[in-house]
Amino acid sequence: MYLKREEEKMLDGEYGEVLAKCMRLLVTVGELFEAKKLINVKSCHISGVSYKNIGDFGLKLLKEFTAENVRVKVKTTINPMGMDRSLWFKLNIDKDFAKKQFKILSLFNKIGARCECTCTPYLAGNKPKMGENIAWAETSAAIDANS
Repeated sequence: MYLKREEEKMLDGEYGEVLAKCMRLLVTVGELFEAKKLINVKSCHISGVSYKNIGDFGLKLLKEFTAENVRVKVKTTINPMGMDRSLWFKLNIDKDFAKKQFKILSLFNKIGARCECTCTPYLAGNKPKMGENIAWAETSAAIDANS
């Protein structure tokens, strides 16, 4: 797969191990699907925000992002988290789960993601224009974006 010089630098670890890890993942998936190159995107929507989805591994990865001062480069929104922000204690959510969930939310905020926690990013100001490339993971958002 063709990589621009800047992408090669990321892959080689010149901008830190976390970006190198991310680039290895992107290149592996790209090669699996026989992509010729990476493309620029105008916005992202991240699924897998709940601690129940990403667990300690995802929490560790987000901590690595912040430790290496990694920031999003495009408008990025995130999916709902694994509990109600305000009423979690009334819903008998485990305190350890809540603590880790709030930490995940805090780390997404630190990397520059918008933390509205919505499955409809197009209603929260993340609305792509016709012809823009986006990287969205969320069923209803993908349907809207492709309509």
